[in-house]
Amino acid sequence: MLKQSKTFWEVCKQNKAVMIALWAILVLLGLADALKWLPIQPFQGIFVLLLCVCSVLLLLSRLRNQENQELIDNLRKAVLFAVLVEIIFCQWHSFHLFGGGGGYSPKTLDFTQAETVNFDPNTGKNLSSEEVSLTFRDLNIPIGTVCFKLNAPDSSIKDVQIDVTDDTNSAAFRSNVAVVRIISGNERSQHGVCNFSGKVHDIRFRYYPSENETITLSAIKLNEPINVHFSLLRMFFLFAVYFCLMMLTRSAWAGKTITENQRSVKICAYSITVVLMLTALFMANLGRYADEEHSLKKDFQSTSGNQITQEIVDAFEAGHTYLAAEPSEELLALENPYDRSQREGVNCPWDHLLYNGKIYSYYGIAPVLVLFLPYHMITGYYFPTVWAVFLFGCIGIFFMTKLYLYFMYQFFPKMHTSPVICGLVIMQLISGIWFCFFNPLFYEISQMSGFACIMPGAYFLLKAGVLGTEKKISLWRLSVSAICMSLGVLSRPTLAVYCVAAMPFLWLGLKKYLASGENKKIFTIRFLCASLLPYVFLGSLQMWYNAVRFGSPFDFGIEYSLTINDFTQAQYHSHFVLITLYNYLLAIPDFKTEFPFFDCSAVETFFPQGYYFVATYTAIGLFWKSLPLFSYTKGVNAYRVTENQNKRWYTILLVIVCLICPFAVMFSIWESGYGARYCVDFAWQMLIGALVIAFILFQKSEISLQKRLTRLTGYSTIFCFILVFGQTYSWIINSLALPLQSKAYSLARLFELWR
Repeated sequence: MLKQSKTFWEVCKQNKAVMIALWAILVLLGLADALKWLPIQPFQGIFVLLLCVCSVLLLLSRLRNQENQELIDNLRKAVLFAVLVEIIFCQWHSFHLFGGGGGYSPKTLDFTQAETVNFDPNTGKNLSSEEVSLTFRDLNIPIGTVCFKLNAPDSSIKDVQIDVTDDTNSAAFRSNVAVVRIISGNERSQHGVCNFSGKVHDIRFRYYPSENETITLSAIKLNEPINVHFSLLRMFFLFAVYFCLMMLTRSAWAGKTITENQRSVKICAYSITVVLMLTALFMANLGRYADEEHSLKKDFQSTSGNQITQEIVDAFEAGHTYLAAEPSEELLALENPYDRSQREGVNCPWDHLLYNGKIYSYYGIAPVLVLFLPYHMITGYYFPTVWAVFLFGCIGIFFMTKLYLYFMYQFFPKMHTSPVICGLVIMQLISGIWFCFFNPLFYEISQMSGFACIMPGAYFLLKAGVLGTEKKISLWRLSVSAICMSLGVLSRPTLAVYCVAAMPFLWLGLKKYLASGENKKIFTIRFLCASLLPYVFLGSLQMWYNAVRFGSPFDFGIEYSLTINDFTQAQYHSHFVLITLYNYLLAIPDFKTEFPFFDCSAVETFFPQGYYFVATYTAIGLFWKSLPLFSYTKGVNAYRVTENQNKRWYTILLVIVCLICPFAVMFSIWESGYGARYCVDFAWQMLIGALVIAFILFQKSEISLQKRLTRLTGYSTIFCFILVFGQTYSWIINSLALPLQSKAYSLARLFELWR
């Protein structure tokens, strides 16, 4: 009978003398490394790292028992993976001059021996904002690395271009064969690896100062070794990704149902929710740091705001619906004030409404009524936009988790844990809210307040028990749902489609409610009052608000906007709708060699032959960010295998909420062009329908296929995170304050291993 092979750690535990000897050697090496007694430059710190890693692995081995065996094994594998990748791949350039092979002798260049243009060799400073170049002749040495001691205080990054003549091309310069991107405050970025052939004869360095920028170049060093740099942040990221993948794709926990893992599923889901809220807080603060005098006290004692946080508030307190700002005589004298070209040089408020000589706002009044107006009446200050958007976002994030968990436990209690958790992560990531926290304006208030209303509205609608057979109808939850959904419309009129979509749910709920009692007349009145009165009351408020301003209860006034287009003259073009659908749903991510690696450099407009507005210049389709959306191609199969007696009604509801409404929203915003933040109105709705189809088919699949699908879902979640992070990062990076921008580029450098 074959004996089971033993691991290294098991052998060590059985032979304590061997373990103690190995441990003592590693401790001595680590101590000598920490005290810099070992001649291992540029690999200083490697034995300290190994000592720490072995300590962690040994501790995990001691903690391992029958109950936590799988968890500990995955932790150990993740630690080993992170460390091996860190040592072998992430320190690649430190091996470039290993052992001194190739005759790479260190050399510091003398500026006084260089041919210079726009450069003072005595001070190392540029003489103007034109191109700076330094040319060194007849070096005739191999060059493996170049190090620039360069300080560019007005730039977060500065590229130094290198031209050379070497043994393969000795008569003329090969231009721009190497580039060293120097990041402000990042000393390691001053080093660049060179892969020239043979000896370099002549070398030229070129860089470009910004307007009125003074750059100081204090030294250029050749063939200086690149020391190893062990990044705890990078190792933690590698560890986290590997560990999460192992737990989500190969663990026994992932294969159990969410009912069996009910406690751990909720802990995991709400932990993810807290992390997302902290991420929202981080992004909100990124935008605040652009103001050097930012403070919470200053934020919440604001004496000014935008048209939602201040102008509508002031108007309501004054007892009228028009804003205090008076249109200028020049604006009123224009033949067509809605024509942007005619307003050039004319003083007018941007993206406001002009109607009958008065200025109005077409943005929703729900956030004004529930937050901005009460805050101003109580404190005398205007509630800060950035914290309003953050607050609305957190409400939406929280109720998205609540809605998702309730839906899963109600309809898929036997679904495996891993796909359910992955579905939640993907849904939160693709929601579109991440484009609203960093630089919030009144646009973002409108969208995020709508998001904060629709999410609890949908949650309380389902929680009221309108679907399913076991739960009784809760009238108070129906009322809360109706209030929230109605406030969503008062935040953003586009969301009215979801109020309409709620009506079939209420019809099913009414049938169920009537079946629970004998007096159908009284029960009907109760149900209708609870479920419809909030819609009637708040809808009437919106219609009255419209009629007072524009003379019609159905006129929201958007055609009177002083904005990008004259909406009174804008014509519908199907081409523009198709552009919108492509960019939101199908735009293909593009791989590039710069962090964050996946991005779409420009929104595709397919030659619109007309004016198409683009607000966010990065587009990645939802079908790529959320691969489960491809489940819609199997919708018919899912319908056929479903055994639920109400599957026809449920299919109708799914089609309405998850397909018709999202497409109606995308169709309705064609005039506004493309903006990634608009996904907040339709992205999660589309995904929930796709997950329903995917989970139905998953439960009907064989065990072997379920395992493969579980792994695919885990990989899809990581891919979703990469794409969403990449799109968001590319959008905000150029708007960061200079110190934060430098830190962002330094973060990028941790993962750009080839630089």
